[in-house]
Amino acid sequence: MSTLSIDFETRSTVNLPKTGVYPYATDPSTEILCLAWAFDDEEPKIWTPSMDWDSDRDRIVAHVARSGAVRAWNAQFERVVWYYIMHKQYGFPTLTIEQCYDTAADAAALALPRGLSKAASVLGLGQQKDDSGHRLMMKMCKPRRARKGEPTRGTLWHETPEQLEALYQYCLQDVRTERAVAERIRTLGPHEREVYMMDQRMNDRGVRIDVPLITAMGSLVTEGEARAGDELSAITRGAVTKATQTRRLLEWIEPQYNIPNLRKDVIRDMLADDDDIPVGVRRALEIRAATAKASTAKLASMMRFRCVDDKVRGMFLYHGAGPGRWSGKGPQPQNYPRPTVSGIDNILDGILEGSTYDEILEKHNPLAVVSSGLRSCLASSPGSRFIAGDYGQIEARVLALFAGQDDLVQLFRDGGKVYEEMAAYIYGVPVEQIKNPSEERQTGKNTVLGCGFQMGPETYAEQAKVQTGITIEPEMAERSVASYRERFEMIPLFWREINDAAMRAVHTGETTTVGHGLKVKFTLRGQFLWCILPSGRPLAYAKPEIRVHTVTPKKGEPFETASVMYHHVNSMTKKWEKRYSYGGMWTENVVQAAARDLLASAMLRLEAAGYPPVMTIHDEVVADVPNRHGNLKEFLSIMEDNPQWAKDLPVVAEGWEGQRYRK
Repeated sequence: MSTLSIDFETRSTVNLPKTGVYPYATDPSTEILCLAWAFDDEEPKIWTPSMDWDSDRDRIVAHVARSGAVRAWNAQFERVVWYYIMHKQYGFPTLTIEQCYDTAADAAALALPRGLSKAASVLGLGQQKDDSGHRLMMKMCKPRRARKGEPTRGTLWHETPEQLEALYQYCLQDVRTERAVAERIRTLGPHEREVYMMDQRMNDRGVRIDVPLITAMGSLVTEGEARAGDELSAITRGAVTKATQTRRLLEWIEPQYNIPNLRKDVIRDMLADDDDIPVGVRRALEIRAATAKASTAKLASMMRFRCVDDKVRGMFLYHGAGPGRWSGKGPQPQNYPRPTVSGIDNILDGILEGSTYDEILEKHNPLAVVSSGLRSCLASSPGSRFIAGDYGQIEARVLALFAGQDDLVQLFRDGGKVYEEMAAYIYGVPVEQIKNPSEERQTGKNTVLGCGFQMGPETYAEQAKVQTGITIEPEMAERSVASYRERFEMIPLFWREINDAAMRAVHTGETTTVGHGLKVKFTLRGQFLWCILPSGRPLAYAKPEIRVHTVTPKKGEPFETASVMYHHVNSMTKKWEKRYSYGGMWTENVVQAAARDLLASAMLRLEAAGYPPVMTIHDEVVADVPNRHGNLKEFLSIMEDNPQWAKDLPVVAEGWEGQRYRK
């Protein structure tokens, strides 16, 4: 059957990046400027709402109506716009998730850039995206200011005949470029295609937000920030009037106290570790830290992503992070802080009933309450409740099976006290002496969860500080790392084995296999080093080669080593750049990828059993379930029913159910 390639150019008074496609597409101001379309390798054509195109329309209608394949770059946008405008306004049949194919998703699954222009460039295609056209599109997609002498009433746009014609050519070129990329890369395999479609259904379902609670919390933030500004103004004698005035605050602090910047982690460490901070400076830093926790931006983002039914949609990006994991968009619930205020549910009930700022202040910092209450703003649908499950220690379990650390696998299988065992080994005491909770057990937990990917002592201490707030002395960090590598000796061996396997595959071109209870294969084909996971899903590493390079450790002298160098998208800068591999990196990739595949398979099984996922956050899946359907026990049982490739993996899922999101 033929494939229809499409690309829309639209305009709106709504800011698409800030709202997501769902509120954007439903806004009355949003309109289609043009649609570029083409069947198979035909020359693309342009349609605009003012055109008469009966014969072409019939071809497209017939193709869509019989569930013909439709391909686009970031197909979710095209599908949603098609539904709300092409279908609802112009009478076209709807596009289903099942018939839509997303070339951007295919590219992301190969670790290629998600932007069309960058992907085409990386692949060295002759068909390139029109960058000047992109700039024009960004200009034409939003309103312009009135020029001198023009009426100021109504919405004004950039839309001269010359601009419109240039935009049409840009849209046509996007279709050509997208097709050229699609021809050069592999599409998602059958199972991963099912995962992608489940992802789209999850995004379409959305999650209800508690608008009254968000509104009430927003009022607390407004009052708290105003009071903080007044106090800062008094402390600084008018030099700083808002906690957001970071440059002014830093300039006021610098003559009195040495602080490099006002990042949250820097302020936290200074307040915790330095008793000599001047009183006024300390209070100013406390105010800055408290207001930063209020998460005003999260509240605003939820409201901007809000659809007419009070649901936020499109919060999750398929293959957006790490080796296949989901990343967040808009409100990004992955980044919501854990509650630090005890009894938060009762406090939130009080807020909804009208508790004032001063009433809350009697027992709690109101801004800390807002931060702790963010997760509770995500609520189940009327007549439903959330049921959630989270894989416990999943990466440590997967790693142990990959490495053949059989005693650790058995300890997990028996439900043993892994953190206590690790702590006892570090401190040289009987396991019975390790209490829960205790600092010793926390050290054991940090070690088990943090040291599996070749982390050094310095990084270990840094991460422990960020995650737990505990300061670990260098000697203790070195002891913990060394104890882990000694106690679980097969894991450092696996670091070497997997690095050697990747190196051999690149050097010789031969397929290499590595692993014990779980195995991966490395094979070199075309421009990629492929790592075939136990699930059958491939990880792709572009343009690999063996390079000798200099490594500069945090401690010790620089040294030269040979590694596989490949190209990837830097998660921080979003730039396409070189990266040098090492054993811990390969290990982290395959472990996280296998854990993701386990979760994705569970989400498919849950959906089939009537537990429709609405969120996935790290190793957790959350479903919005009618009150009369299902139960937590069955939910967790489905999660623990491993696919065949992971039949020997001891997993445990823990969960909860309730009306509001929590963890």
